[in-house]
Formats: sequence, structure tokens, C-alpha cells
Amino acid sequence: MFRIILFTISAIILAWLTFRIIYARKKRMQYENVFLEVFENIQVELPEFKIDYKYGYPSFEVIFKNQEDLKVAESKGSTEKFKDMIQILHKNIDDFEAELAIHYTWKTRTYSSNL
Repeated sequence: MFRIILFTISAIILAWLTFRIIYARKKRMQYENVFLEVFENIQVELPEFKIDYKYGYPSFEVIFKNQEDLKVAESKGSTEKFKDMIQILHKNIDDFEAELAIHYTWKTRTYSSNL
């Protein structure tokens, strides 16, 4: 009896883990497809795209070659379109704010702190 219960619990855990892995890959592909759709044809070098998770929510970093490329993307409305499309992907999460989840920067940017 104990073996049957242990086997059942193991099967449930394995099924749940498999589902989560498939779900995570699907979401990553959705994010990458949205990124490519928005930034692939804006006449600047394709920026780097990083996906992370913070506090259980996805977060995104879009890294342009330089500040001028970021300004071109902003002027063409690409950053706003990306934000809107990410928000649509998370319409079922009430407190998700794409504007807070996306960070735009460029490779040569330096940060200073006043400590």
C-alpha cells in the first residue's frame, strides 16, 4: 500500500514538473517572438534581450548598442509597442505592470551612485 501511495505521489510531482518546464519554455518563446516582432525591423542593430524573474514575475532587459539606437527605437514607438504587447501577454495577472517589468539600457551606459 505504501509503495502505491509513494508511486502515485511521485507520478504527480513528475507530471507537475513536466508541465512547468513546458509552460516556461512556451512563455519564453512568446517573449522572444514579441521581442523579435517589435525590434527586428527598426533599422538599428538588434538589441540583446534578457528574461529574468523577480518576486515571481517576469522581468525584461533590452540592451541596445548605444543610446542613439535606443532613441531611434523610442521615436519609432517600438518601446511602447513592446510594453503593450508584454502587458497583453499578462492580462490575466491583475497586478502585473509591464512598464515596471521592462528595463531599457545600452551597452556603454555607466551608473554612478552617490554613496
